[in-house]
Amino acid sequence: KRSLCESLLVCSITKLTQAKQTQQTTNTVHQTASTYIKDRKNKNTAMAKSKEELEAEQKEAKEKLEAILSTSRPKNLREGVGSGVSNIVKGAVGGAGVVVLLP
Repeated sequence: KRSLCESLLVCSITKLTQAKQTQQTTNTVHQTASTYIKDRKNKNTAMAKSKEELEAEQKEAKEKLEAILSTSRPKNLREGVGSGVSNIVKGAVGGAGVVVLLP
């Protein structure tokens, strides 16, 4: 049988070991969290675009939109209505295509 002193010593050693393991786990969690935060910051700064890049993208998007939809000034009411209806149909067909293809 163990004496009271031996039991207390074993209990103390067990508690110290558990405390050390808990501290190591806590340190690992903190290191992982700080690495994750640094990675997120690096990705965000890498994803930031310059003003020139944004303007180039906007210009390209505008050109694509103008290629799809007619944006010329109509000569009369009949041409204006026809152009408007055409643009509405193109938008509806495009929207339906997106709904079907991207769910």
